Amino acid sequence: MQEVWRPVVGWEGLYEVSDQGRVRSLARRYWTEGGRVPHWCNLKARILKPGTNVHGYLFVVLSRDGKQFTRTVHRLVADAFLGLRPAGMDTCHGPLGKLINTPGNLSYGTRQENMRDCLRDGTHQRGEQGSGAKLTQGQVDSIRALKGEMTQKTVAAMHGISRSHVSMLWSNKCWTTDDASPSRKRLSPDRA
Repeated sequence: MQEVWRPVVGWEGLYEVSDQGRVRSLARRYWTEGGRVPHWCNLKARILKPGTNVHGYLFVVLSRDGKQFTRTVHRLVADAFLGLRPAGMDTCHGPLGKLINTPGNLSYGTRQENMRDCLRDGTHQRGEQGSGAKLTQGQVDSIRALKGEMTQKTVAAMHGISRSHVSMLWSNKCWTTDDASPSRKRLSPDRA
């Protein structure tokens, strides 16, 4: 199957993105006033090497008029092949994971749908597997067992967390296992 290339939305004439999730710069000339003498420079066409951001998504750096802009590859592919993202929607990855940025693995969905997909695919870490987790499941269970026996302030001091974190644990607003209730606001343990 031949790779299909389309212009990167908002960067037409400078960059293209493919249906395989690759991004390339197009050959072009540009004027620079850097150095001793202002002059024209030739930029060769090339495939950009993506990096991985802290959330595990691939990104590339695009430049225009001497300024650099970081863009995630999945957003570039989705905009070019699925159309512009509707307001209030997320760009969602399918079951192939967040490193596969092909139109068939991308879709637009609500934040709820996106989070459900992450949970289904095991790409959203919750509980003590979360990158910012301060507590273990055992500590959470013991904190919940103290409800009604101690004040939130005392329990918070014992565990080195905030009083509001204890409150969220006691009211099941964080560290929940009830995935069937997406309307419940879930905060990660590191938000305390």
